[in-house]
Amino acid sequence: MPRESLDNHRSIVPAILAFCVVGRLAGQRLEAIADLRHRNTDLAAERERTAALSVMVERERVTGDLDALLRLNLDRISAAARNGHNATASPDRPADPELARAAFTEIEACGRDSLSMIRALIQDLRHQPAAGP
Repeated sequence: MPRESLDNHRSIVPAILAFCVVGRLAGQRLEAIADLRHRNTDLAAERERTAALSVMVERERVTGDLDALLRLNLDRISAAARNGHNATASPDRPADPELARAAFTEIEACGRDSLSMIRALIQDLRHQPAAGP
């Protein structure tokens, strides 16, 4: 009997060790899966933050470009209005209708240019794919 009992133990010990190793490997695999899921969640959140920042940067660029465009055209309109004002009659000089007409034509052209550029910008913005908030 003791011989048979020893033989049984010899065959059971490797099986138990194999189950322990398999169990340990399975536990490590589950830990790795959980870690990868956590990293995936972190990466998704980081992508969302990056997209939001990209949208913010693009909005700042567009508003800067629009501001510069409007300032330039308003300066042109203001200069044309001064020229038109100078073309009107005053006590020391007669009115210059051609200069006044040219000033109003310039004001009209600058206004139309500004409006066309803003419309083109809005059209471009509408056709851009949505990238975030």
